Formats: sequence, C-alpha cells, structure tokens
Amino acid sequence: MGTQFKIAWRNVMRHKRRTAITAMVMSAGIGTFIFFNSVLAGMDSLTIYNMIDLSESSVKIKTLGYSDDPSASPFDYLIKDASALGWAIRAADPRILATTPRFKTFATLSNYRDSRPVLLTAVDPSTDGTVFKTREFLEDGSWFDGRANAVIMGSALAADMGLKMGDPVLISSETANENINADEYFIIALLNTADPNLNTCGLLMALPDAEKLLGRTNLATELNCKMAKAASVDKTMEESLFAAGKIQKEHRDMEASDIATMAQGYLAMRNMKAKYSSIIILIVLAISGVGIINTILMSVYSRVKEIGILAAYGMKAREIRNLFITEGAIIGVMGSLGGAVLGMAMTAYMVYVGIPMQALIGKVDMGGLPLGGTLKGEWSVSAVTTGILYGIAIAVIAAWIPARTASKMKPCEALKFI
Repeated sequence: MGTQFKIAWRNVMRHKRRTAITAMVMSAGIGTFIFFNSVLAGMDSLTIYNMIDLSESSVKIKTLGYSDDPSASPFDYLIKDASALGWAIRAADPRILATTPRFKTFATLSNYRDSRPVLLTAVDPSTDGTVFKTREFLEDGSWFDGRANAVIMGSALAADMGLKMGDPVLISSETANENINADEYFIIALLNTADPNLNTCGLLMALPDAEKLLGRTNLATELNCKMAKAASVDKTMEESLFAAGKIQKEHRDMEASDIATMAQGYLAMRNMKAKYSSIIILIVLAISGVGIINTILMSVYSRVKEIGILAAYGMKAREIRNLFITEGAIIGVMGSLGGAVLGMAMTAYMVYVGIPMQALIGKVDMGGLPLGGTLKGEWSVSAVTTGILYGIAIAVIAAWIPARTASKMKPCEALKFI
C-alpha cells in the first residue's frame, strides 16, 4: 500500500498544472458550499430572532379558533384575563421569563389630507419592553410616558404620509359596538426597525388610549411570551415548540403557537433556496469530477508503457485499478482541503464582520421578512466535514472510470509501446 501511494503521489505531482486546475475547481465548489451554509444559517438566526424580538415573541397565545377565523372581529376572541394568564404561565414554566398583552386591529390613519389603512397595535407600555425590543428602534422621540392620545408609527409610513414628530393625525376604527369612532392623536416617536411591516404600516398605541377609542376595556387578542435564547436558532425553536405544547396542554381553551409555526412561511422559502443552492454546488462538483476523469484518463494513456511493466512484474489488475483510484483520491483530498480553507476564510469574514442588509438589499421588498440589521454567518463543523467527505467521494467515484480502463490493459499489448 505504501508503494502504491508513493507511485500515485509521484504521478499526481508529475502533472502539477493539470492537478492544480482540477483541485482549484473542486475547492471553489466546496468553499462555496461551506460559505452558503454559513450564510443560510445566519439568515435563519437574523430572521427568526427579529421576529421574536419585534413582532411574534417566543410563544404567542391566542383564544382558540381565532387563527382559523380570518373574517372574525378581534372583539369576539379577546383573552378574558391576560394578566392572570401570564402569571399562571410564568409560574408553571420557569423558562417563560416575561409576558405582555397586545391587541391588534385594522384602523384608518389620516393626515387631514389623505388617509390609508394601518395595522393598529395596542401595547402595555409597562410590560411590552420585557418581551419585545421595539422601543430600541425609535428613530426619533421617546416611548410612551403616560401622555394621552399619543402614537408611535413606522418611519416609512410617516414619510409616505408627509408626517413628522409632533404632528397631529386622525385615527378611526371600528369599536366593540360595531360603530366607527375617531380621535386626534400626536406622533411622539418614529420607528425604524428590521421589520418592514412595522416601518410601512405599523401604528402603536398605549392600551388605555386604545380602550378609550374602541369602547372596550381589557383589550388583548394575544399574550406574548419571552424565553431566553438558546445556543442555536434550532435549539431556540425546539424549546419554543416544547413550551407551546405545554401551554396548550394546560390551557385547552387557548392556542399556543411556537416560533417555528409562526415562521413557517420563511422556513419553507429558506428550504427551497437551500435546495437550489445545493444544485448549483453539485453542478460545480460534477464539473470538477469530469476534470478528474480527464486528468486520470490522460495519465492512463500517457503511461501505457508503465502499466505494461507493472503488470509484467506481477501487479494484479485490482492493484493497478487501485493505483489510479488513489491518484484520484489524492486530488480529491487536495481540492477538499483547499475548499475547506477557502470556505472557512469566507465564513470567518461573515462571522466577525458580516454584511449590513440595508446596504445589500436597499429598498427591495423581501416579502415582508424582517431581514434588517447585520447578517452574520455561523460556524458549522458538519458543513466543513460534509464538504471534505463529499469532495473526496466525488474524486474517488470519478477516478473509477479511467482506473478500470487501466486495469483492463493486457501486459503484452501495453509493452508494444516500449
């Protein structure tokens, strides 16, 4: 075996340029695979955690049936006592760190010249910050401080309506009695978050003001739960699923949704993109496989005499075949290790520096996905290992065809070339 490896190594080094080109193509494919794996993992984290921090929370609780009734009025599915429910959930599961109620309904916003529909979200100013990070993204102004008739709106919405801090707006919405009520409010802050939906059509109002506008107390269509972030986004989703299942079991009249369920649209799109990315990388590796076949086949036909001599000295067909397969494996190891180094170098940039998504996508609509902030990559030992093993496997499989051709050569025919 040692002799076979030495002969194989010598023959690989004999054609350095050809070997280098083949290995470089393979390195590009494997490096791209490792890099894209890191980017997709980072995109998962960015999107999922933005959803948790800005709109969905770790676990969202609603009245049973609300999610299945798209035409229902939010007043028909109010949580009876959100405060008591929050206390009960936190007492039953210590992983639930905080809870806060929210009420969502559609409203009409007017600047006294034009009007447009918006999503009105009523929040509890004292507890909302324990679950969501919305207040950290105030572009101008301050959070609710007890002032009456105050609203916070998305900066893009304000720009579209020609509004600024301190401007009065007229907000109208259907009340609990199915009437339309309207009142004047003043903009106390503007939001510029990673969630485009908040920026373009989001309007926040304190619960006391919403109760006055809508003619109903104890407004809460959802109870949002905060959990600590786990070591990975997959683990975070797993713990969210377990907590939601436990809440659902203990409160059968409620519906608890985990973050993976709430992000299923994004995850489905992400899985489709991952498949297409894998196809592209497979094509690159297939091209490198063809290069290996060509390299070793040329080596076979340029070494007919050598093959004849080796066979004449008693080397079996199986050993000749393994000799050329070893050459393919050597090229595969070179290309795979080079790809691993290239992939880890690109991943290191993403992990420690990242890419500002605003600079990358600008104002392009990403389907409402919260992809703002800095996209950071993530290390993946499994991706590097898979890339290396896959590259070597492709090389060995590609080397099989020319190796089989070499093993079938008859000594007497090969020696004619001497």
